[in-house]
Amino acid sequence: MDIFYLFNSGFAIELCGDALIMDYYKKNLSKAWRMPVDRPPAGYRAAYVLASHAHGDHYNPAIFDWLSERADIHYILSDDIKPAKRFIKTGQTGQAGQAGQSGQSMQAGQTGQTGQAGQSMQTGQSMQAGQAGGDDQKQHTLDFIGEGGRLRIGTLDIRAYGSTDAGVSFHIVAEDGTSIFHAGDLNYWHWKDESTESEVREAYGMFAGALEKIKNGVGKIDVAFFPVDPRLGSDYYRGAVMFCETMKPEYLVPMHFSSEFNPPRAFFDELAAHTKVLKPGPGPGKVLY
Repeated sequence: MDIFYLFNSGFAIELCGDALIMDYYKKNLSKAWRMPVDRPPAGYRAAYVLASHAHGDHYNPAIFDWLSERADIHYILSDDIKPAKRFIKTGQTGQAGQAGQSGQSMQAGQTGQTGQAGQSMQTGQSMQAGQAGGDDQKQHTLDFIGEGGRLRIGTLDIRAYGSTDAGVSFHIVAEDGTSIFHAGDLNYWHWKDESTESEVREAYGMFAGALEKIKNGVGKIDVAFFPVDPRLGSDYYRGAVMFCETMKPEYLVPMHFSSEFNPPRAFFDELAAHTKVLKPGPGPGKVLY
């Protein structure tokens, strides 16, 4: 597995011959193509694009421009991004929602029975690109997912867990068993330097409750992407420490920092017994793994 840091909470991952792009906001790895991957988009077995929520630093509608470079991208978006459907234009590789009711979860161009909002169609399995119309008419897919939802799409098993801000967090298991957790905006947003004690307790309770659900649903995690945001002020990395104490991922990749990841020594000391930290940034590029 190769991990490439893009910006903020955005990453591109090469895994089992596939490309996974999560929470793209801006920046790229090549001037030769728009899709933020390390090699030509057509060179991957499959391409998956995930967005955890609609905030502008986690979701950019430019992700749909990449269809001009690869027609069979699988899009998996939090269900608070449903307005995204308007960015897929008629005449591309199939219009999202073309055969179902607006706002329901369905795959582009598929004509089967739709499920409920935030859930995938029928059994939760997404139509694979090229299934309808043959290899010469490969299509992208577009799924919206909410907390508690599950998608089996291509070679990935994707579950959506909660957030303490907006949208969802993602647990992704690849065909080789590699387990990835991307927190989105899930964090202990305590803002201790400016919040009341009551507000801090409320933030702690929200995060502890979300973390308990993840603990009950997720087994081992090979790589966790989790916010370490200095804007929180004192003890800004407490959420990441709590997550790693509970889930014990093999590796932690910090995200959602400003221009450069530069935490105090205490951050590494507290995490040493629970995980190994991979340092991204400051600019786009490969994260050692």
